[in-house]
Amino acid sequence: MKKRTLSLILALLMVCSLLPVSAAADAPKSGTCGENVTWTLDDAGVLTISGTGEATEKPWLEYKDSIKSVVVKEGVTSLFGGSFAGCTELTKVDLPGSLKSMGYFSFGECTGLSNIDIPVGVKEIDANVFSGCTGLTSVNIPYGVEIIKSGAFANCTGLKNITIPNSVKEIWGEVFSGCTGLTSITVPESVTSLSSAAFSGCTSLTSANIKGGIKTLNASMFADCSSLKSVSIPSSVTNIVNYAFDGCTALKDVYFGGTQAQWEAIKIGSANEALKSAVIHYGSTYPFTDVDPAGRHAPFAEAIQWAVNEGITTGYGNGIFKPNADCSRAQVVTFLWRAEGSPAPKSEDNPFVDVSAKQANGKDNPYYTAILWANENGITNGVDATHFAPSKTCTRAQVVTFLWRAEGQPDNPFYTAILWAVGEGITNGTDKTHFSPNNTCTRAQVVTFIYRDIA
Repeated sequence: MKKRTLSLILALLMVCSLLPVSAAADAPKSGTCGENVTWTLDDAGVLTISGTGEATEKPWLEYKDSIKSVVVKEGVTSLFGGSFAGCTELTKVDLPGSLKSMGYFSFGECTGLSNIDIPVGVKEIDANVFSGCTGLTSVNIPYGVEIIKSGAFANCTGLKNITIPNSVKEIWGEVFSGCTGLTSITVPESVTSLSSAAFSGCTSLTSANIKGGIKTLNASMFADCSSLKSVSIPSSVTNIVNYAFDGCTALKDVYFGGTQAQWEAIKIGSANEALKSAVIHYGSTYPFTDVDPAGRHAPFAEAIQWAVNEGITTGYGNGIFKPNADCSRAQVVTFLWRAEGSPAPKSEDNPFVDVSAKQANGKDNPYYTAILWANENGITNGVDATHFAPSKTCTRAQVVTFLWRAEGQPDNPFYTAILWAVGEGITNGTDKTHFSPNNTCTRAQVVTFIYRDIA
C-alpha cells in the first residue's frame, strides 16, 4: 500500500514538472489598486480601472508589455505616479472627467501613444507626465488647466503643434524641451511665470509669440532653437537671462510690444548674441503663430500686422490668421469697409436674397453692413441683381477692382484696374510677366493689397 501511494505521488510530481512554467506562475490579471479602486486586464490588452477615489498603486505594470489600451472609468480621481511608464504597446487612453491628477511620469515613454485628451477636471499637469512619448502628435489641453509642471511634454518629438489655453498661469522648466517637431508656439497672456529651458532644443521651432505679463525670459528659454526666425516679446519683459537665445542662429526679427527706450532698458544677459543682432520691431508683438514673418510670409507680415493694429481683421482667434486660406467676397469687402473706417450705409435696403442681418444661429452677421456699404458705393453689385454670393472666393482681378472702385474710379473692366494696381505698386503680379487674374486671392494677399493702397 505504501509503495502504491509513493508511486502515485511520484507520477503526479512528474506531470506537474511537464506543465509550462508560465501556467504554473500565472497571477490573476485583476485586483485592487486603491481603497475603492479595482483594475482588470483582458486578453485583448485592454486595462480597465474602475471605482471611486484615488488609484494609489500600479500592480498592472507586471504586464506592461501586454497593455494596448487603457480605460479609466468615471469616479476615479487620480492615477499613481508612473502608472503606465514604459508601456510601449499602449496606443489608446480614455480618461474620465472625474480625473483631477495624473501622477509624475504617468505616461512617460509610452512611445506608441499618438493622441491624448486631458480631462477638464485637471488643474495641474504633473511633471514629466508625457515625457518621451515620441509618437505623440496631438494633445488637447482644456481650458481650466493652470499649471504645467517641469518636463511635462519633454522630448515628445512627434508633437508639431499645441495650444496652451488662456487659463494657464505657470509653465515650469523644460516643459517642451527637445520637442524637435514643434514648429510654432503661442504663450497666452494668462501666463505670468515661464521657467528655464521651457522650449530648449526645439530645433524645428520657427516662430514664438509670447503675450501677457511675463517679466523675465529665463535661462536657456529658447536655447538651441536653431530654426527660430521670429519671436514676439511683450513690453512687460525687463530681464532676459543668460543663454535665453543661445544657439538661435536663424533669428532675424524680434517684435517688441514696447518702445525703443523700454527695449534698451531691458537687462540682457550673456550668450544672447542672436537676439542682439536681430532686427527689433517696436510697438507691437506679432499676433499670429501661423504667419512666418521672417520667412515665406515676409512680403505680407507687415501688412498683416498693420491690419490687426487698425482693427481690419482679428484673425480666427487663438493666434491663427490662415494667411494662405482663400478669401471670400464677404471677407474682402469687410476688410475694405473697416479700412475705410467702417462707414454706415445711407440706406438699409438689401437687394440680396443670400445675405441677411442675422446668421442661422441667431447672431449678427459680421459682414452684413459691409456688404450693404459696398453695394451702395458701387464697389461690387453682387454676382447678379439679387445674389451677392458671400462665400464665393475672390480672384486677384476682382480684389484690385474692388480697390479701384473704392478709390472712386469708374466701373471699368478688370484691365484698367489691374494696370492701376500695378502702377501704384499695390501688386507686381505673380511674376514679371504674369498677373494671374483668375487665381484665388489669399487672405495675406488681400490685406497686403489694401495696406499698399491705403496705409
